[in-house]
Amino acid sequence: MAAMREDRAEVFAFMMLRSPLLNDACKSDSILQAKVDRMKQLIQGLEPEMNESFWSGAETAAAVKPQSARPVPVVSDVFVCSREVDAFHPDNPSQQIGRFLMGSRLQIGAADPSGKLSVTFVEPDGVAVHALCRPEDVGR
Repeated sequence: MAAMREDRAEVFAFMMLRSPLLNDACKSDSILQAKVDRMKQLIQGLEPEMNESFWSGAETAAAVKPQSARPVPVVSDVFVCSREVDAFHPDNPSQQIGRFLMGSRLQIGAADPSGKLSVTFVEPDGVAVHALCRPEDVGR
């Protein structure tokens, strides 16, 4: 069972971060293509916005090489966690208060004086959780 979960995690990671490479591999591997298709179906069942348009955009984004290593400040975009992300207290940036789980959708805000980014996570019941995250943990 653990191997199956790890396999799904690796497929998902490649879908999010290395989709052009994964798509090339799928051209010659029908089993891998079936796994990707099933993963897309499962993900879209949980998050309808992660449809074929989303995956086309992920492929384009993964193919773009950054111009510089410096993070670009971005306000009000959404980041989907491809792994667990540490959450820090908004009033005490050195105090870790928990973790956002893989698949969590975080609304990214501005950086605070400590350099961490303000994020908002809306729980299924509609309650908004505000925290800080390291820029590198949310792709910045």
